[in-house]
Amino acid sequence: MNAIRLLRYGGWLVACLVLCGVGIVPLARADNHAHWESVIANVPDTRLPEVLVGTGGTDIFYTVRKDNMQAVVHNRTMGKSYSEIIPGSLCVGTTCAYIIRDRGQSRVVYGEQEGMPYDAILDGSLRMEPSPRLRYFAAKEGKWFSVLQDPGGAIAIASIPFDEIRPGSCICSANQAHTAYVGRIGAQWTACLDGRVCPAYDALGSVVLSPDGRHIAFSASSEGGWCCVVDGRAGRSYDGIGPIAAAPDNQHFAYPARTGEQWMLINHGPARQAQAASGLTRVAASGVPMAEQAIGEPYAFISTPVFSPNSALIAHAVRQDDRWSIVINGRPDPWFDEVDTPVFSPANMPVYRARRGEKWTMVVGGKEGPWFDGLGTPRFAAGNTVIYPARDGVQWRLMVNGAAGMAYDTISDITLSPDGRHIAYTARQGEHWHVVRDGVAGRGFDQVGTPIFTMDNRHLLYAAKAGEKWAVMVDAQRGTEFPGLLRPTIYLDQINFYHFLATRPSAKSALTGDEGTEIVLVRARAE
Repeated sequence: MNAIRLLRYGGWLVACLVLCGVGIVPLARADNHAHWESVIANVPDTRLPEVLVGTGGTDIFYTVRKDNMQAVVHNRTMGKSYSEIIPGSLCVGTTCAYIIRDRGQSRVVYGEQEGMPYDAILDGSLRMEPSPRLRYFAAKEGKWFSVLQDPGGAIAIASIPFDEIRPGSCICSANQAHTAYVGRIGAQWTACLDGRVCPAYDALGSVVLSPDGRHIAFSASSEGGWCCVVDGRAGRSYDGIGPIAAAPDNQHFAYPARTGEQWMLINHGPARQAQAASGLTRVAASGVPMAEQAIGEPYAFISTPVFSPNSALIAHAVRQDDRWSIVINGRPDPWFDEVDTPVFSPANMPVYRARRGEKWTMVVGGKEGPWFDGLGTPRFAAGNTVIYPARDGVQWRLMVNGAAGMAYDTISDITLSPDGRHIAYTARQGEHWHVVRDGVAGRGFDQVGTPIFTMDNRHLLYAAKAGEKWAVMVDAQRGTEFPGLLRPTIYLDQINFYHFLATRPSAKSALTGDEGTEIVLVRARAE
């Protein structure tokens, strides 16, 4: 009967939770919108700042010390105790992983299973793979390896032995399906993509993957010169190579290359090409050797290039004689005292900030906009709608396709609805914070969180603090109040269901005996 009543008020999700025996308490708000609470943890107050929230926002993880031992707590459950858990090693997703140290050996604990012992595990290298696997770098008898570990404890060595693995070099493709990193064998350095080792060089610079992860490019030095290596094939030698960019079409890389004191932009793509009207090369066939094409004129400096979403345009900043310009497919825009990194709209329109003297303008599709004392980062709504904060004196306004909104002391957290037709942001006026939706400001609060639209674009949700109480706002309606929120973050579940993590004082923690705080998982429906 309870499950039927919950189904009527809140849908199949909460009914299933009740049928499965999950301890959720149904409550009714004054505005007749139902919500459901479940206490998932009682955290010692001293550990509250260190709590990590897992993927999906329904699980928390933190470390505790008791009787000179350390353990990781998942919600209410304390894991096995160890003499040392390496500080900062806790990595969370749907479950957690961390590094322990005992008797001079290091292990990774993943899902409650301990991995193999190693002499060392590289700090910061734990990375949750899209699959249930965990990747990290470990040393054994003086050699370093890439290790894959699954929650059941199974181990796979995913690389040849290296003498060193460069810290922070591990990157993933945009689709999270492929991984690359940099390692040293003897005196030479190489890049490794999914276990495949590229040729080795005296030095390696930046490493980039194509969005699909099938192609790897990096700058490399040998015998004093620098070249771009794509899928193991070295290009022409230069005196220097700047940061490399990958095209969305997975077929091209672009980078600045220096000869003497001058820099040129190089487009690196398949050798069998047909010239496009835009000036960029187009692929006529795949799987052929790569070739390089210089685009535009040489300059004293060239910034990291940026491709348009359709890969037909490539933009970058250049400097010549203390003046700056944005060059698109080899053609410079007007010159300014300063320019910012260009971005492209989803419809391939270039946009960037530019300064002359003390004033800034947003250049949209090659056209200068109004001039201001300061500009924020541009965003894009439906179509080619360009939105950005602009400061005139000490007041900020949100510009939408050149039209100015109301003036505020601060504007931040710009959010778009999923269909791109609605805009919300937080704004401060004096002592109060507001959430502004489509130009209309809501009521003022002492503090607000980042707003988020529901999946059907109908409702706007955000956390708001009034006095000493926090609550989630659904449009103009204020929900149940709590003494605090673990994070002012709201997670979407279905079309109009959402949840968040609230806090309230409690008795002493059963785990440590210290003063504690209850973590309450609150599920609700936007109506």
